[in-house]
This record gives sequence, structure tokens and C-alpha cells, in this order.
Amino acid sequence: MASKENGMRKRSGRHAGLPYRYHAGWRIQWVDSNGKRRSKVFPDTQYERPYDEAVADLARIKGELQAIKDGRLPPKKAVPIFEDFIDKYWEPNRTKHKRSPKDDKSILRKHLVPFFGAFPLNQITTEKVEQFGAHLAESNLSVKTVHNVLTLLISIMRYAYDLDFIFRLPKIKKPRIPKRDYIYLRTDAQIRAFLNAARERSLPLFALFATAVYSGLRAGELFGLRWSDVDFKKLLITVQRSFDKPTKTGEVRHVPIVDVLRPILREWHLQNQNDLVFPNEAGNMHTPNPRVIKYAHRFTTKKGLKEVKGEFGAILEAAGLPRMRFHDLRHTFASQWVMRGGDLFKLQKILGHADQQMVQRYAHLAPEAYEKERAIFGKKASKPTRIHKFPAEKKRRTREAKAL
Repeated sequence: MASKENGMRKRSGRHAGLPYRYHAGWRIQWVDSNGKRRSKVFPDTQYERPYDEAVADLARIKGELQAIKDGRLPPKKAVPIFEDFIDKYWEPNRTKHKRSPKDDKSILRKHLVPFFGAFPLNQITTEKVEQFGAHLAESNLSVKTVHNVLTLLISIMRYAYDLDFIFRLPKIKKPRIPKRDYIYLRTDAQIRAFLNAARERSLPLFALFATAVYSGLRAGELFGLRWSDVDFKKLLITVQRSFDKPTKTGEVRHVPIVDVLRPILREWHLQNQNDLVFPNEAGNMHTPNPRVIKYAHRFTTKKGLKEVKGEFGAILEAAGLPRMRFHDLRHTFASQWVMRGGDLFKLQKILGHADQQMVQRYAHLAPEAYEKERAIFGKKASKPTRIHKFPAEKKRRTREAKAL
């Protein structure tokens, strides 16, 4: 009887808008709100009652289509594949507005598009993302790189969700980046060695790196700086751009010209008549991440990967200092500010942080940081107390001695 019923369903279902037999399962078909034919198969091996599941799902889909037709639900868009979504929606609307578009494009080209490119957005499920995570783990990438790749994927999928291309976000777990202590020039001797090496290389490099050490400005803020932003009367630097764009926070701030920096900037101003304080060799603004602030520059040759020291790396090497990033000069300024008794609230304003959380990492460097707590346990350790024997233990030992 069951086989006869299945045979009737097989013959009549397709034309009656019902599930019909398709290989070892049941198939449903419908036309979506964009006029495209859609289908879905319910295999016998994956469902306990595949025909009933197919009927229920088809009824749900028809209900949604009717609601769209009646205006109770917005029409669904055709779901693009990942690569098309990047080209038509993400890059024109999101990438060009980011501070680091080159990084995003590199991640897309090397990792995301090769793996997800041909998949429709609604097929990028949690399972698919886990497969991608396993693929990244096999690629011997650093934890930071994997974290950055997955962060970009999260942003892309959330944007697709906001545009109603998908209605459920896949779960994406990013690896935890181990926290490391920041690097900075710790002593006056190290700072002197670094700046002397820069001075020997050239005056422009000396002025650039000295300003970085004694002002805490970010690289983009230094290269976007103009002489009209430097007020030698009020001894203030107005920071209002990063390269040719707004600052990282979008706000303008004022940084003091400390005494040690003033003669350096004055000398450099006499030598440099360009409107830009730190132009490139052609007299124009540096592009983001220029060679001058890189420790090393890597490029591929016929013989393989080659590494050449950048200006920053060459100066560190000449000064006998360990490898670090240009951004670590910002840490140097903040650390030295606190070590010399500078105010944390003022440091927050100078660095341009929105709250105190970011500057608290430097709080332990203050000379008086633990002054009040040093005697919290007293001035001297107390003498060990005498250990008294219990009466029962004393009697037992007396008996043992007599027995001997």
C-alpha cells in the first residue's frame, strides 16, 4: 500500500505543486520572489519522514511568498556569490572608506576569495567557516593573521546581513591573541643611541624619529603634519589629519612641543621649506606604510624571498637595538612620560585615546605607583612563632624514651 502511495505521489506531485520522488529522496520546486526557479531535495537517509518534511517546508515557502506578495514581508533579494558580493557591494561601499584598504584587499585576495568565492552567501554556514578555520590552521599563519582574516569575514557577513542577503549569521570564533608586553626604548642611553644613529644617517630622518619619540604621534599623523600645524609661540602641535584623511578618532587634538623637541623642529624648519613637515624625497606626502618606517622590506625575486632593511631597521641595527615597530616609538613616548612623573590624564589627551583604559598599561611605570603600598605588610617580617607540643604527643615521647 505504501509503495502504491509513493508511486502516486511520484507521478502526480511534480505537476500538482507537491513533493515528488527524486532519486533516493523527495524534491520540491517553487518560483521565488525574483522569478527564479528554486528546488530542494530531502534525502531519505537524512530525514525520518522525508515526504512530510518536504510538504511542511514547501508550505512555509509558499506562505513567505504570499506574505511578500501581500506586502507583509519585504521581497527577498537574489543571493550573490561571495566574490560578486565583494566586487559589487563590499569594496565600493566599505573598503574605500577604511583606513587600511590595502590590508583588507590582501586578505581577500590571499584567503577569503579563494576559499569562499564561488559560494552563495547563504551557503557560508558555521560548518563551512569551521572548514575554513581548519584550512587556515594548516597554512602555518600566525595567530594574529588568522584573527585578522576572521575579523574581516565577520564584517563582510554582517554587512550581507544588514543588506538582507542573508537572514542568519554563521558563528565565527576568532582565536585569542596572546597578550605581550609592549616594546619601547627603556633608557635615556637607548634613546640617545637611536637618535644619534638617525642623525648620522640624515637630518630629515633624525627630525622624523625625534618627533616620533618626543611627541607620541602616529605614523600617519606625522606624515600628514604641515608647518601651519606647528605653533612655535604656543609650543603646540595641532594634530588634525592622518596622511590626507582625518585622524584615527576623527578628532583634532593638541600635543605639547616639549623642551628637547623644540630646537630639533626649529633646525629642521630652517632646512625644510616644504609645506609638509616630513615629505618624501620628491617633496610629496608619503604613502601609507612607507619604507622609511619599516624595519625591513620583503620582496620576491627569481631566487626567492629577499629582505632588505628599511631606514628604521637600519638605524636600529646601527644603534645596537633590538627589532621593533615604528609604533613602538609611541610606546616609548608614553612610557617615558609616565616614568618622569607625567600626568596620566594629560597623556590620554596627548595620545588621543577616548578613555583611560588604553593609558592604564603605563600606570605601573610611575615613580610613585606603589609607594603607599610598599609597607602594606609591615616594615619587617615577624619572627617565627615557637611551636608548642601537645600534651599527648609529649607523654608518648616520654614513654618511648623510658622504653629505650
